[in-house]
Amino acid sequence: MRLDAEQDNLRAVFERAIAIGDADAALRLGSALWRFWGQRGHLEEGRAAFERALALKGNVSANIRATALFQLGDLALDLNEYAAGRRHFSECLAIRRTLGDQDGIADALNCLGMIDRELGVHEHANQRLEEALAIWTGINDIPGITAVNHNLGLVATAQGEYERARSFHEVALRLRRQLGNVYGEAYSLWALATVARLTGATATAATQYKESRTLFREIGDRQGEAYALHGLAKIAQQSGKDIEALGLFRELLVLRQSLGERNWLVESFEGIGAVMISRGHVERGVRLFAAAVALRGRLAPASTLAERQEQQQALALARRTLTISAFAEAWAAGHALSPDLAATEALALTEESTVMARPASPFNLTRREQEVLTLLCQNLTDAEIAERLFLSPRTASNHVANVLGKLGVGNRREAAAFAMRHGLV
Repeated sequence: MRLDAEQDNLRAVFERAIAIGDADAALRLGSALWRFWGQRGHLEEGRAAFERALALKGNVSANIRATALFQLGDLALDLNEYAAGRRHFSECLAIRRTLGDQDGIADALNCLGMIDRELGVHEHANQRLEEALAIWTGINDIPGITAVNHNLGLVATAQGEYERARSFHEVALRLRRQLGNVYGEAYSLWALATVARLTGATATAATQYKESRTLFREIGDRQGEAYALHGLAKIAQQSGKDIEALGLFRELLVLRQSLGERNWLVESFEGIGAVMISRGHVERGVRLFAAAVALRGRLAPASTLAERQEQQQALALARRTLTISAFAEAWAAGHALSPDLAATEALALTEESTVMARPASPFNLTRREQEVLTLLCQNLTDAEIAERLFLSPRTASNHVANVLGKLGVGNRREAAAFAMRHGLV
């Protein structure tokens, strides 16, 4: 694209404006490049440029300053620098209220609601977003109505209110298609795919993720492509396609690194960690989960309800498999990893041929318990298992109980399903 080819020239013009103290020119140029910086992953460059321009003492109109603060806040949001984003959006909101700019007020409220969503403060997020929706509805601002419907859908998804989320996203998708907004259409398809995945409609989710990824590639939005890629990786993981999932999480991790988005590495850490645990490489998986938790505490957004449930499920399986001391040791080691070291470890895990094969005793099953599980999956009763393995009926029943406990399932049917899903038989 033309902007890609002109980057060096545009940087030179910006540096000239900074050098002569022309705040107005610097901010105008920054505002023109804001979307480009975000879509191409030049988030740090954009943030630094706006901060330098806003620090200049030259005369700038209130409107230009408010616009720059809004766009700086948006870059901070993409970087998960929520305190900075809240500060910039709040200052922008104050200026817009002074100007009586209803559209600008709604825009700032919408973005403050997004920050509340990322921090897990869902009630506050809904309040801000509903206020923005009321303003945009009152002035019949269709693009604004579209954007806030999308964000209300994201909050509903984070809360686990999937039907409500689907309703918001369907409205947003319909309006974006009417507007010819391909960029917005891609994000709506991704959002609807996520709702479909979380409600078990895997085929629909896969189709919509692929459609969104195609659109993201067409418009050159690498950040959006990462969102779609994460969704496809989750589908593969949840479908028991471990090797495919590892490849997709690896691709996602490399893409996030190329974009400089260390905060979003948490997605790959958790995904690869969960696959490692499910395949019986439990200590390695726990290390990555601990690194993800540490990263969420420092940089990454709060986990959604679905993410917390997935985390708890994987870690519960790890605790059933490892001794208390082994789990604690692996957790402490992973929690101490820096994001860069954790990323290096995650990439190594997806490459190692030893990881691709299962350990000899996945989920801490003994050889005999593995034999019992195999027969259980053939719908044999305890008595039939005992006869086949030359055991007493009581011993066979004890083995079956041990297998159910180690796999964390409540009955034989669930054990068989678990074994098939994780390739244990």
